Amino acid sequence: MVCALFMKKTEDSLEQVKVYQDKRLRKLVIHAYETVPYYKKEFDEYGFNPYKFQHADELAVLPIITKDVLKEHIQEFISTAKLPSKTFIHLTG
Repeated sequence: MVCALFMKKTEDSLEQVKVYQDKRLRKLVIHAYETVPYYKKEFDEYGFNPYKFQHADELAVLPIITKDVLKEHIQEFISTAKLPSKTFIHLTG
């Protein structure tokens, strides 16, 4: 009986963690759409609506960002929520 109660509690806890993670990811996706030009362009191009986003697996419709894409569009990855004077770009090899 104790084992069954522990399993139920663990399952509930894991579900709570998943709900929390999805909520935080939803906020991040919306923030990216609203403040990062590259993400807004890509989300629109692929028909991804961040305001209807519910689960991480929905991100699979978007292309993976490669190092080359990042290098080519580096300025578009800068959030408009940051002050330009507080922003610096640091690339590694």
